[in-house]
Amino acid sequence: MSAAYPRTYEEIATTPPPGVEVSTRVMTPLLVILREGKRFYARLGTRRVSRGAERLVLSDDVTCNWVNDGGVIFPLPKDIAAVAAASLRGLDPENLSFPAVLKLERQATEELPVYRNPEATASANEDAEREEANCEVPGLKAKLYPYQAQGVTWMARMLDHVGGVILADEMGLGKTIQIISLFLLNQPEYPAPALVVCPTTLIANWVRELFNFAPSLSVMVHRGPDRAGLYRDLLKASVIITTYDTLVNDIVMFCAYVTRHKPLRTRCHGAAKPLRACRDAGPSLSPALR
Repeated sequence: MSAAYPRTYEEIATTPPPGVEVSTRVMTPLLVILREGKRFYARLGTRRVSRGAERLVLSDDVTCNWVNDGGVIFPLPKDIAAVAAASLRGLDPENLSFPAVLKLERQATEELPVYRNPEATASANEDAEREEANCEVPGLKAKLYPYQAQGVTWMARMLDHVGGVILADEMGLGKTIQIISLFLLNQPEYPAPALVVCPTTLIANWVRELFNFAPSLSVMVHRGPDRAGLYRDLLKASVIITTYDTLVNDIVMFCAYVTRHKPLRTRCHGAAKPLRACRDAGPSLSPALR
C-alpha cells in the first residue's frame, strides 16, 4: 500500500511524500486480525466513516503509526507501535495461530482494541467444504463419503491448529467413523490412549465399529465391577471407552492419569481442567448428568 513511505508519522509530516495530504487528526487505533489462506496476521488500523458507511483503513504492518486513506495520511497515537508489540507479547504478527488470535482478543485493552475481520473466519461447514473430498486414512477398513472425508480433513487441521473441535452432525451421518479416522491419522500410543466417553447404550456400537473399521487399534471398556482400579491399568489399550457415570465415579483415577502422563494432555488437548472440574463437581451432579 505505502511500503516506500517512512515508518513514522513524524517523518511523513516533516517531509510529505508527493501527491499525499497529511492530516493532524489522530485516529482511534485497532489491532486488526486478517486471514490469508490458513494464515492469520495482524495490522494496525482504524475505522473511518464516509457518507454513512464505515470501513477499515489499515497500516502496512504493526510498526506504522499512521494510515493512508485514499491519499490522506492520518496519524495513529505516537506510541502505538510499542503498544502493539506489548499486546503481541513476542508473537509473529505475520503468522498467528487461531488460539493466539483468541488470546489477543481476550487480553485486549481499551488502549488497543482487537478487531477480527469477519472475512477472517467462516463457519465450520463452509471451511470444511473447501477441503478435498478424498481423504486417505491408513488402516481404515471403510471408504468415507465425500462429506465425511472433508470433515475428517478439517477436524485434523483444526486439532493441529486450534487444539479442539466439536462434531455436531445429525444422527446417522457417520460421526463415529469420522472420529475413528482421526484416531488412525494420529494414532494413540503408550502412555496416552484415546478416551471415549459415551452413554452405556452406545458402548457396544463403539466397540463394534472400532473392531470393524480400525482393527489395528486395541480397545478397553472401562465399566462395571471388573474395571481397572489403578490409572496404570488404563495404559493397556489404544482406546478406552467409558460412560459418564463411570468417569465421575473414577474421576480421581482419571485426574491422576492426566497429571502423571503429560502426553495425554497433548492428545486430549487440555483435558486436565475439564476432568478436574468434573471431579470437583462430581458429588453435586444431578442424576441426569451423572
